[in-house]
Amino acid sequence: MQITVEIVKDVYWDNWGNIVKVFDRGDTVTGSARFDANGNIESFSAVSKYHPGISDYLDLDEIRIVEGYSWNR
Repeated sequence: MQITVEIVKDVYWDNWGNIVKVFDRGDTVTGSARFDANGNIESFSAVSKYHPGISDYLDLDEIRIVEGYSWNR
């Protein structure tokens, strides 16, 4: 399911041993989320702001849901 989140801290990913910045704190990002049977978010992935076409999962403490489906926001 597509949702929109706010990035709550700068996000970096490992790119074959190089740490690269992929999102800035305060960015608003749309990506794919998976929820459990109780409506709790299990995972979220999005395409990098700085590296188009590259996507990965974000830690749930790096995001805040601003638009989309969740029973337990």
